[in-house]
Amino acid sequence: ASALRGTTLSELSAPEGLLAAGASALRGTSPPRTSRLKPAEEGLFVAVVDDSAFSRKIFEATLLPALGADAQRSKAIGGTKEEQVGFISFALGLVDASLHDLPPPHRQADVVLIDENLALDGEVHLSGSYVLARLREQGYVGVACLASSCDREQLKRLMAVPGVDLVSPKPFHASALAAALLKAHEVKQLVTSAHATQEKRAPFAEKLVSLTHLEGLPHSSIRSLMDVAYNNATEPSSPSSAGKRPRFLSASSVYAKLAQLEKRFQQSESTDQVCHSLKGVAKTAGACRLAKEVQAFSANPTTAGIAQMWSLLDATRSKLLATGYLSLPSDPVSPTLPHIAHRWKKNHSSFSA
Repeated sequence: ASALRGTTLSELSAPEGLLAAGASALRGTSPPRTSRLKPAEEGLFVAVVDDSAFSRKIFEATLLPALGADAQRSKAIGGTKEEQVGFISFALGLVDASLHDLPPPHRQADVVLIDENLALDGEVHLSGSYVLARLREQGYVGVACLASSCDREQLKRLMAVPGVDLVSPKPFHASALAAALLKAHEVKQLVTSAHATQEKRAPFAEKLVSLTHLEGLPHSSIRSLMDVAYNNATEPSSPSSAGKRPRFLSASSVYAKLAQLEKRFQQSESTDQVCHSLKGVAKTAGACRLAKEVQAFSANPTTAGIAQMWSLLDATRSKLLATGYLSLPSDPVSPTLPHIAHRWKKNHSSFSA
């Protein structure tokens, strides 16, 4: 990842001066848990979202061929609200470029390129930074590039966006941008391969998820059950709740149970009953590694144990999402654009099992 950090390319006109490379999205993520190494004979799956029809044509005519992109899967979308909101599903491989459901297993995009200012009818209504944040939350582990026609100082600020690998000005030099994206993808592949080898050699490695107890149920039924168990939608935050974990809307979800356990632990109250309940819910929801961590926490409650359980829960949810056993959130709201509250379920009714 160090090959990407600290690299500053300055001018638009020359191939060597196209990009600003941001802090790598490898930081704080676990690529091998959800990504799949691209078979050598396949082209890259590249997903682009831009509100400009002309920009989309430029991307498809210049950048995608320069990347050796898979022509059948790769596409630049974003001309409608449905496409802009549905881009997350497209990038995660849950739907095709026309937003039609795809069956599992789902292949994530190797590279995503996101316009920072997504507009409709001439007005910006969605930020690329927000779209990228939602992608990372849903387990996206590929290369992420934000693109913008803003000035140099604003481009530098975009470099600090969490989860971004590269930042590109618009217009761009196709060969230079392609070279930087391919380099970033190579780094991701190396890290993924090394991590997978390490996990394979670990004698204590355990499965993160096991749904063998649900064998025989239709995929749609399993997905409905998992949507309930891993519902992480939260109530809107208020000034008085600053610094506190938000309240989860579904009291029966694994997230709500773990939040309840954390609260009792922080207040020095008995956690035995909550641990028992959380362990049972985790097992039923297929979170076998989390269930073992809950058992260990019950014997020796620690702050580190709480953090480890949250980490395992997020990793479990990402794994289920990547393998098609979870739907996208029904009502995500951008922290940077509070006036936008897209009703995902309305726009993606096909995700409801």
